[in-house]
Amino acid sequence: MRTPIEILNEIYLQLEKADLIYEMKSLKNEASHHPMPIEFIGEIGSILLSMNRKKKVNQTIGHLIKEYIEIAQENGINPQPSEFYSIEQKRFEIDGKNFNDLKGFYNAIGNQLVENNEWGKNWNALKDILHGGFIKTEYGEPFLLTWKNSELSKIKLQDFNDIVDLIKEHRHIELELK
Repeated sequence: MRTPIEILNEIYLQLEKADLIYEMKSLKNEASHHPMPIEFIGEIGSILLSMNRKKKVNQTIGHLIKEYIEIAQENGINPQPSEFYSIEQKRFEIDGKNFNDLKGFYNAIGNQLVENNEWGKNWNALKDILHGGFIKTEYGEPFLLTWKNSELSKIKLQDFNDIVDLIKEHRHIELELK
């Protein structure tokens, strides 16, 4: 009988092979936040059950999810589908035409990532909201951020390169400059 970690490692490989990168990143993110074995097995099981609702995931790793859940249940853990996992990668968009300075950028990004745009609107707070966990995304949840008219922002924002570097430091964020 295989361990949950062995099954999970095979799941990572199969997801990557099937180009289900969002799903792989979501699982790895969840796994990195749960060092306790029982909590780990339950939370990963919950994510897997939610992922399994997606046809391509089910076809690719459905049998591995079933095996993982059976092992969890044998260990007294009965995972339920996660109510927080988003089946599709979340997408957010800002437009460089809508702001001319750092304050405007903070408002634009906050409108996308933070419920009611209530946050500190400074560099340290920006680092925090990029991590997630502010209602619109879970902490470390992979998402796509599209920055339309980024060339215009590059001209207008003296901090443009620093902002882009900061966003790229957050590996769960896929940044698309348009």
